[in-house]
Amino acid sequence: MKNAWSDLIGNSSSYFLRCEAKFPHFAGITYTFIYCLFYSIASLICKWLKWIPTYQLLYMSSIVSLCCCILTDSTRIIPKDLKTYRLLFQRGFIGSLGLVCIYKSLAYLPLSISILLVLMNPLWIGFL
Repeated sequence: MKNAWSDLIGNSSSYFLRCEAKFPHFAGITYTFIYCLFYSIASLICKWLKWIPTYQLLYMSSIVSLCCCILTDSTRIIPKDLKTYRLLFQRGFIGSLGLVCIYKSLAYLPLSISILLVLMNPLWIGFL
């Protein structure tokens, strides 16, 4: 099973890299559209799963993301200095809190309003 997933992800990434090499000016916008498509589908699925608690949705999302990361790039070595580990831990912790808030917002707000607020992330960063 691992080889099938690795092959699927490897073939997909090599296809995107070939397209990126052919059309370098459109690579950023293409990845952005793909991200929006996948994120919208995932949000719609979360909205349909109202009976499942938010933390279970977050748990499954995190497990699937971890498996994809392990399958695609398990040979990378994280730098061994303590500062890097602290920053990675803080980023993971704060990102997890953000994901909890996103999933909670999907439970209380209409899907379009929730996604609009999430995708306004550059605006919120600008205020910081």
